Amino acid sequence: MTVGSAIRPRCCKVWSLISSFWVAGAFVATALSGTAAMAQQFVYVANSGSNTVSVIANANNQVVATVTVGNAPTGVAITPDGTQVFVTNQNDNSVSVIATKTNTVTATVSGFNVPSAVAVTPDGKHAYVLNFGSPYSSSPTAGTVSVITTANPPAVVGTPTPVGFAPAGLAITPDGTQVYVTNQNDNTVSVISTTATPPTVTTTLTGFNVPAGVAIASNGHAYVANAGTGAEDGTVSVVATGSSPSVVATIPVGLYPQGVAISPNGAHAYVTNTFDSTVSVIATATNTVSATISNPAPPAAPSLSQPIQVAITPDGTDAYVTNSFGGSNPDGVSVISTATNTVTATIGGGSSGLFNGPLGVAIVSFAPPALPYPTSGTTCNGTYNGTFKGNITVTANQTCTFISGGVTGNVMLTGGNFTLTTATTAGNVQQTGGNLTLTQATVGGNVQVLGGTFAISRGTLIKGSLQVLNGPKSAATNQVCGSSVGGELQLENSGTALLVGAAVSCAGNTIKGDMQILNNSAATTLYGNTVGGNVQLLNNTAALTVDGNTVTANLQVQNNMGAATVNVNTVTGNLQVQNNAAPTIINGNKVTANLQDLNNGGLTQVFNNVVGASLQCSNNPFILGGGNTAPSKQGQCAHF
Repeated sequence: MTVGSAIRPRCCKVWSLISSFWVAGAFVATALSGTAAMAQQFVYVANSGSNTVSVIANANNQVVATVTVGNAPTGVAITPDGTQVFVTNQNDNSVSVIATKTNTVTATVSGFNVPSAVAVTPDGKHAYVLNFGSPYSSSPTAGTVSVITTANPPAVVGTPTPVGFAPAGLAITPDGTQVYVTNQNDNTVSVISTTATPPTVTTTLTGFNVPAGVAIASNGHAYVANAGTGAEDGTVSVVATGSSPSVVATIPVGLYPQGVAISPNGAHAYVTNTFDSTVSVIATATNTVSATISNPAPPAAPSLSQPIQVAITPDGTDAYVTNSFGGSNPDGVSVISTATNTVTATIGGGSSGLFNGPLGVAIVSFAPPALPYPTSGTTCNGTYNGTFKGNITVTANQTCTFISGGVTGNVMLTGGNFTLTTATTAGNVQQTGGNLTLTQATVGGNVQVLGGTFAISRGTLIKGSLQVLNGPKSAATNQVCGSSVGGELQLENSGTALLVGAAVSCAGNTIKGDMQILNNSAATTLYGNTVGGNVQLLNNTAALTVDGNTVTANLQVQNNMGAATVNVNTVTGNLQVQNNAAPTIINGNKVTANLQDLNNGGLTQVFNNVVGASLQCSNNPFILGGGNTAPSKQGQCAHF
């Protein structure tokens, strides 16, 4: 159901309030061809600092739209049919209504009092809007809850219902008969009867500790985050809803809990802990914490950064967490796999500019209107679910997306955007510009990238080879994640950074042939890949990270100018690190044959490697080592 929460204001100014809400709607439309298009999930994130809402495609975690709304948007809710998004704008006392079909604002409703969160009833007919009021002014006022209709045009119904001081979150019971509102300054929860005319507070529950986010599971239990002061661990109160609501359990979680979201199957509650940058996972069957999700260990970059709100995809596979104003990586969105309870991706963050004070988050599942296929090979500009017979060329200002079906011939991308999601192209894909996205896609031939940016991820199969050649210098980062390449992977003469697997946000790949990384001027990371042939990293001028790969043949790192890290790889053949100019780390590798560390100009560190044959080090002006195992140790490594 619906949830919302707020950071407790530390002073009297309205803008210090951070309040937000999520709800996952579900809607599956029928394609124009009469065949059901594959349902897609989209994440709506309110950017309180830029007066916009960002739309993220769950399929590839790319921002696909940015919608301008009112001043300081905080809360987000989606109607159950998935057609409308309601956004509270606290600084101009309005609510924006976004049509998901077009991602445009279709209405703006006014007449609120610092609206900070919103929830939609299960029947989709009404939205309940939380008005924060003025609890810190010289003449303080309590909060209220307003009701608006969702029918076009939406309008306020009746007069607001008074609740407590500094209301933070609200949630609606599955049967739609009650609204639970957390009041931070009162340490209470107001229970509103929606069946009364007008809606009326029938119960006020006490005994909370700065209550913030609230979510209601399908079994009728409400989970209320008690933020406390932030100096000690917070708790989550479990409230049995109904005619006589009461607290039935209290669960310790992390520091300053804020957002709460319930998984679609009702089995787990996810709670963001702002001050220790973790997420607690509560098993609702036992009301105990079953997992605590934290940032990965260094050197992996942090993702969770004082998290605020959380929403779970309607299919239950991912949780999206907003990280707003503080910590080591603010202004980002973290993605958590609910299967493993680990952070799998970070969207934006830092100076990326994708988000600005992200707060409320809500997720919808629906199938966008799709045509069967383009009318010609040069007019691919839309969303399609059929198969086009022939070749396709995509140019600037075109966005060509296949969500099923595909192309029987080749694809040429010179500009614009080309996306295959659970779709196939039988021939080759060649890119000289624009943006290429392959997600759970199949390419029958080769993929050749000569320019532009690309993201290849999540179960994509390239039956031929992947070549990235002569790419210009760029601040972007291309990525190949969780995919399989039937031939070789070659990266040569590129000025754009490349991730082929990464510690957090990009799963490793399977490369059946050789991997060659040659003459590149931007950083390259190879992480967690399985390579059927040789791996060569030669003549590169930027940093290289080769970590956790399994190489069936030989691994060679030679003549590079940037720092090189070669860690925890399993190499069936030889591992050779030679003639590199910058510092080199060779650590924790398992090498079946020989390991050679020769003629490196920078500091070389050789630690904890297990070598099946010979460990040889020579002509390194600066070298450290120890903890290595080998039948034969020669040269500078003789005592390592």
